[in-house]
Amino acid sequence: MSAGGIIVSSHQPHFFPWLGYFDKMAKADLFLVNDLAQLEKQSPMVRNRILGHDGQTLFINVTVDRRDLMQKPNREILLKNWPETRRSLIGKLRACYRRAPYFDAVWPQVETVLASDCERLIDLQLATIDLGRTCLGIETPMRLQSEMEFEPGETTSERLAKKLEAVGASCYLSGNGAKKYMNDTDFVSRGIRVVYQQFSYPVYPQVSGGDFVPNLSVLDILFNCGQEESARLFWDNVARTQELRTP
Repeated sequence: MSAGGIIVSSHQPHFFPWLGYFDKMAKADLFLVNDLAQLEKQSPMVRNRILGHDGQTLFINVTVDRRDLMQKPNREILLKNWPETRRSLIGKLRACYRRAPYFDAVWPQVETVLASDCERLIDLQLATIDLGRTCLGIETPMRLQSEMEFEPGETTSERLAKKLEAVGASCYLSGNGAKKYMNDTDFVSRGIRVVYQQFSYPVYPQVSGGDFVPNLSVLDILFNCGQEESARLFWDNVARTQELRTP
């Protein structure tokens, strides 16, 4: 925890998230999972990028029940054809990474996640998040928004500020994409400092052997570098950024 109070970050649940997601989690004292968010089309909430052995980027994704999809929060969305999707995911990941140096070491943990008989999207998302945070050694507590009580707000910015106030945040670590809807006054009036995430992707050897490809699922670094080296690279990268240091 920072000397100035509690640092909180927040994000929708993603499917096998990228390293930037875990960077924001690692830098916070509390990570809020917005499981009440509405699903976005072609979103990391249901898909993420991996690297083929030929150096081409591919997507791993899940399919969901689309009935009343846009009227449901993420936590109420059901998976569709999960057994078939699971077989497809296993085949694609094996094809892309079976030659990676640490595939055999990491695969049992991935296989355990994919073997789960998930019915809801949120359960699968949280399982993939837990795999990444465990492998990277992140101990930041997580809390689901659906379990919280806070006053509603009129705007997205105000709702977020009230949510942070409810958990006692003194600093909000935000992704840069939030700049388009956040009004800093909503936070400052509640004694909450807003800081925007600084993140640059660490470079590591990839099984394709070509130019480094960033912005992939956490699975890429784990299969290529193994759990111990991935954690070292990740935390070294966290330590290099300055955004949360007191001016």
